[in-house]
Amino acid sequence: MAYPKRGSIMESSPQPNHRFTISDILNEAWGLVNGSKWPIWAIAIFIGIASLIAQIIIIRLFQIDPEMPSVHYNYFFMPLINSIVIAPFFAGAVMTAISRARGEAVSPRSGYQYFRKTLPVMLGMLLITFLATIVNYIVHLPPIATAVGRYAVWLNILGSIVAIFVYVFTILTIPLIVDKNHTPWDGLIASFRLVKPYWFKVFMLILIIYVFFIVATIPLIVGSMIHPYARLLGAGIFILILVWLLPYIFLIQGVLYHKLVD
Repeated sequence: MAYPKRGSIMESSPQPNHRFTISDILNEAWGLVNGSKWPIWAIAIFIGIASLIAQIIIIRLFQIDPEMPSVHYNYFFMPLINSIVIAPFFAGAVMTAISRARGEAVSPRSGYQYFRKTLPVMLGMLLITFLATIVNYIVHLPPIATAVGRYAVWLNILGSIVAIFVYVFTILTIPLIVDKNHTPWDGLIASFRLVKPYWFKVFMLILIIYVFFIVATIPLIVGSMIHPYARLLGAGIFILILVWLLPYIFLIQGVLYHKLVD
């Protein structure tokens, strides 16, 4: 596919003409899991580590009560900070999955070769997270929550819907920044234009991923309700499932990008 050069994205829109089904994406991604687990995990594991370290530092630095965090911290500042610190690792995991979808050889070092794009990737993640969380943050502000009273739940639902659709239309932004050298804003616009004809399929893919996570946590939840030892067993099962599930989720995004962009 011919792709517009950076700076021309506002004048010309990519015209994707690929046909695919949801099952195509899911099946192709699953077929790529073997041979991808360690290369993806080698970079993806630092997403959780970086996020945890960032939260610990922010909580201690600003003396935030983790049991009762403020609305500003919980719904605005922490998501933004978190998006910045995980950005290079997230981009590395996604690009490793894309390379695998393209049939290229990948290794545990694959995800680290994209660190040169750290700054634009951080800005891209920050922009996506801001758009996804701003409505949810506003509806949770005490004056707003108090004013709407019992209707606050509907505003919460609205905030969640906005966040989901932001993620649907920006799902290709980060790899476009890394792979096509777009600026964060151009990557955002390009992602919107590429996803637009297939937005419902992408929405369903994200929904399916969410369901996968819910199902994966069932052993952990059930174990916690039965016995402390059962909780340990449930945690072990959850981690075992995650060994396959996390690479699979990145591969779904990688296959989607390969079909819409390459």
